[in-house]
Amino acid sequence: MVKFWNTPLLTVGALTHDFSQKKTSCDDEYHMLTRVGSLGFRDVALFLVSVMDHYSWRRVMLVYDKDGYRRVSGEHTCKLMMEALVKRLKQHNLQFRAFDTEKAANQGVKEHLRREVGNDFSVVVVCANPSTVREIMLAAEELNMVDSGEYVFFNIELFSSMDRNRFKPWHADEDPAERNERARKAYSALLTVTARTPDNEVYRNFSTEVSPVPPRRRTADAQWAQTTKKRPKLI
Repeated sequence: MVKFWNTPLLTVGALTHDFSQKKTSCDDEYHMLTRVGSLGFRDVALFLVSVMDHYSWRRVMLVYDKDGYRRVSGEHTCKLMMEALVKRLKQHNLQFRAFDTEKAANQGVKEHLRREVGNDFSVVVVCANPSTVREIMLAAEELNMVDSGEYVFFNIELFSSMDRNRFKPWHADEDPAERNERARKAYSALLTVTARTPDNEVYRNFSTEVSPVPPRRRTADAQWAQTTKKRPKLI
C-alpha cells in the first residue's frame, strides 16, 4: 500500500527473496522500501551456493525448524530462508533434500540424521534456533559425523545476540561438563553463516539501552494509530 500512498517504508525485516529485487525505478514493485536490517535471505543463499561451487559440492541436505525464529521474527522464518536457498540451488543444478525437524519430533534428531543424511549427503545446512542447532550437532557427534571428517555442517544464524554465550554457543549451563565438552567438539565441524555484529563498546551500550516497548506504550500507540486521521510518513 505504501507504493500507492507514496510513503517511504523503513524496516529491519523484509528479508525474503522478493524484497531483495532491485528498487531503482518507480516501476519496481517495492521501490518505496528500504531495508536497514541484517542480510537478506537471497544474500545468504548466494553465499552458500558460491561455497558449494568453489568446492565442487553437488549435493546438500537442508535441515530446518520451520518456526525456529518465531519469537524474533514470526512464523516460518527458516522455511522462507530455505525456499530462497532452494531457488538458487535449482538455478545451479545442485541436488538437495529438505527436512523439517517438526516431522522428527517423535523419532528424535539422531534417528533423523541417520536416516535422512546417512551416506547420501556430506554437506548439511541447518536453520533453527540455537538450542535446536546444538541438539543436532550433539546427535551428529554421537553418530561419528564429526570425527569421520566426511561431513560439513553450515548453520544459518539469521539473528545474532550480544549475550555471554555468543562466543560459546555449545555451552549450556544446565548440562554437565561432559556433555558441554561433546558439544564443543561437535561445533568444530560447524560453520556459522551470519551478519557481522559490531563488537565494540558503543554498540554494546546501544544494544543494552534498546529494550522492548512497554505493553502500556504499545497499547497507546495502537489506539493513536486507529484514531488519527493523519498517516505518519518516514522521509
